Amino acid sequence: MKKFISKVLICAMLISVLPKTSFAHEEKINTTTVSEEQKAKTEKVEKKEEVKAEEKVEKKEEAKAEEKVEKKEEAKAEEKVEKKEKAKAEEKVEKKEETKAEEKSERKEEVKTETKLEQSVIASPIKARATEPRYSVEFHFDPIPDSKQLPQAIIDKLPEDKTNVEDGTVINLPSFADEVVEDKGGFWKFIGWEMFPVIRSTRNLIDGNTVTVNGSDLIIIGKWGFEASYFVEYAFKSITAGKELPEDVLVKLPEKQTGIPAETEITLPEMTDVKVEGGTWKFVRWSWGAYYRGTRDDGQDQSVFVDQDLLVTGEWEYVEDPEPEKYDVTFTFKSITPGKELADEVKAKTPANKLGVENGTVIFLEKYADVKVIDGTWKFVKWQLATGPAIVDVEDEVTVNEADLNLTGLWKFEPDPEKYNVTFHFVTLTLGKELPQEVLDKKPANQSDVPSGTVIPLPKYEDVKVEGGTWKFRYWYLSLGDHGHEVENEITVENADLFLIGGWEFEKDPEPKKYDVTFRFVSVTTGKDLPQAVLDKLPPNQIGIDNGTLITLPILEDVKVDGGTWKFVKWLVEKEDGMHVVQAGPMVQDEDLKLVGEWKFEEDPKPEKYNVEFQFYSVTKGKELPDKIKAKLPANKTDVLNGTEIPLPNYEDVKVKGGTWKFLGWYSIKGAEHNKVENKVVVDNDNLYLLGQWKFEADKKPQPKPQKPKVQKGRILPTTNVESAFTYVVLALAGIGGAYIAKKKDNE
Repeated sequence: MKKFISKVLICAMLISVLPKTSFAHEEKINTTTVSEEQKAKTEKVEKKEEVKAEEKVEKKEEAKAEEKVEKKEEAKAEEKVEKKEKAKAEEKVEKKEETKAEEKSERKEEVKTETKLEQSVIASPIKARATEPRYSVEFHFDPIPDSKQLPQAIIDKLPEDKTNVEDGTVINLPSFADEVVEDKGGFWKFIGWEMFPVIRSTRNLIDGNTVTVNGSDLIIIGKWGFEASYFVEYAFKSITAGKELPEDVLVKLPEKQTGIPAETEITLPEMTDVKVEGGTWKFVRWSWGAYYRGTRDDGQDQSVFVDQDLLVTGEWEYVEDPEPEKYDVTFTFKSITPGKELADEVKAKTPANKLGVENGTVIFLEKYADVKVIDGTWKFVKWQLATGPAIVDVEDEVTVNEADLNLTGLWKFEPDPEKYNVTFHFVTLTLGKELPQEVLDKKPANQSDVPSGTVIPLPKYEDVKVEGGTWKFRYWYLSLGDHGHEVENEITVENADLFLIGGWEFEKDPEPKKYDVTFRFVSVTTGKDLPQAVLDKLPPNQIGIDNGTLITLPILEDVKVDGGTWKFVKWLVEKEDGMHVVQAGPMVQDEDLKLVGEWKFEEDPKPEKYNVEFQFYSVTKGKELPDKIKAKLPANKTDVLNGTEIPLPNYEDVKVKGGTWKFLGWYSIKGAEHNKVENKVVVDNDNLYLLGQWKFEADKKPQPKPQKPKVQKGRILPTTNVESAFTYVVLALAGIGGAYIAKKKDNE
């Protein structure tokens, strides 16, 4: 298509210059053109042959190079893959290169031919513009080995192809050197970039992360190598029939290990015995083999080389504990009191014997409370253990130690002592004063059947306050018939009854000193004396008050007087060193109490005063209020106190000429608000503006009725038309009367 267009353009140019050219010159041009075309074709053929020769040389050199590479790298499986890919890529490159070379040669020939024709034909030659060559850069990823398929995670990293790339452009290549992409059965690592310049069709390793476009298209291949990895999973199993592994063993199972490179040596963990009830689980060995295969290579090594996925199984064996030796523990009770057999109540407490007790068992020994019988008490003394010929005392416990145990509990009998009585009595030590009930209630209860040797505690008493004085306990006295003695704190029963007397003495209260409590009020407001209304609230003085008496102070309310209010401030106590504020209820404390109440005066706030303004307003358009109504307007008010009630008058209708004025009502005007008010309004912290509205209603005028003239019968005038003249007179009089009435109404 391009060739056709070029020829059309040339023909067009030739036609454009034909009128200026002679036929002789045209013939010369044709001859020249033919010779030049022939020459161009010859050059084109020669260039094609040169390109083919160059390609043959390059192919021979590449074949030699490939033979050398094959000989050097036969042992490497990866090179075989590369050669296959290289052959494929080279075929593609050769085809592309041949096509491009032919197209370039044809383009150059066409350009030269067109240029020569244009130079020979056109008077002012046209220069052909040289087009800068552009190239493409393609990216591919290849797996090593080629039997593996790259995962999508790697494919997503492939750079985008580039087109229309200028010669000399530096292509930046992404670096994947540190990236590891996990895949099923292993992981991928980036090996490096390789480049195929399309012209040379040879593969070159790229050193670094850049490549420069150098006169040809580029195919850049990123190599990813796959490295296999494995996992090691652990399991435990019991090799003892009928025995499941307990949780104490299962918790020792190692966790699964993944991502293990091939030929890695794994150290297998050592296991210790696990003691459970009735026996011990002992670790036997580790065994391993192909993962999930039925057969395994048994082994007892503590390490293994991983070259495949492994299931390592730990085998455990259960070893029962040997049947322990059993022993007997026997108990007996024994009396250590000569001539006294153990009472049945004591024998009943003998512990039951324990038979078949395992070695190491701890036997806890009970300590017994006293056992009361009719004539005395059995008391437990201790436990004794017979060990062969020896007898040893034991305390709270004893351990079975590869022998039977024979334990004996020793008891002793203590007979009851003689019983005695202890009697208590209170007496007054003050002549003429009887003990009050408050004192008698403190007397201890008498005791009977008290054994000899019993210690009787003797209480001490606090003073007992009664009206007029205090009873004080002085001592305990032991009466022994005609004599006795005082005792302190306690006394022991010694084969005899006890009669104990507690002596109390009355001490009369001293006559208390009396004190006075006085009250007065003072004003703390300068220039203001207290009014009588305040002084009337003064509490009365209290004379002869006992020491320690708490004085209740009244709560004093405000006193309203003309012009203000008296407010109570506080109570003060007047002492020699000055005034003191009363914090709480004052107390009489060894002196008279002088109380001063302070009052302060607070003036009433001056009230705000406001203005009240009245105005009448006609709501009838075009009608002004007459003076009769204006005269009814209330006078404005000034200095009106807040809260003042303003009465609002209502007005009767006012009759004027032509109609009547009617009062509609009062409206309170506040800003844009118009509120109707009735009868009264209250001043509420603002001026009042009151608007009275009036409305005019015109009188209704009656419509005059037309009158028909009456013709009186029998009054036929002569032919001089007298009857007609009479009619005119009547009409005239009617008109004068109507005018008079109208004038009268206007005057009104």
